[in-house]
Amino acid sequence: KSNGEIDVWDFTSKSDRPLQTVRVCSGDIGCVKFWPHPEEKKGQLLAVGDAAGVLHVMELPRSLRRAVNGEKDRMEDFLQRETDRVKDVDGRLEGREAQIEELERRLAEEEAEAARRKKEEEAAAA
Repeated sequence: KSNGEIDVWDFTSKSDRPLQTVRVCSGDIGCVKFWPHPEEKKGQLLAVGDAAGVLHVMELPRSLRRAVNGEKDRMEDFLQRETDRVKDVDGRLEGREAQIEELERRLAEEEAEAARRKKEEEAAAA
């Protein structure tokens, strides 16, 4: 985010807002990368680079590293629903684009017919 904050999301329960927001720096965040802790038993690190070139390294709490019962299945279901939703929207968009093209074609034909009639009327009046 451009305000130096990172949002922590729980897509399985509250996908409309972040579970938690953490301020990392005062400026723009340029990149984020998960990194295994050098001592594997200690967990996982999150490396965050800011616009000033400073690298911030944070250790993720255990609660953010360990899945609770059924979380993986719920997350897979959530991702599948979102994938299906995007496909549906894309399909409807393609259908709308075809409708727009057809309407534009009809409009062009009507405009051409109106111009032809106007010329005929002008020729008949002259």
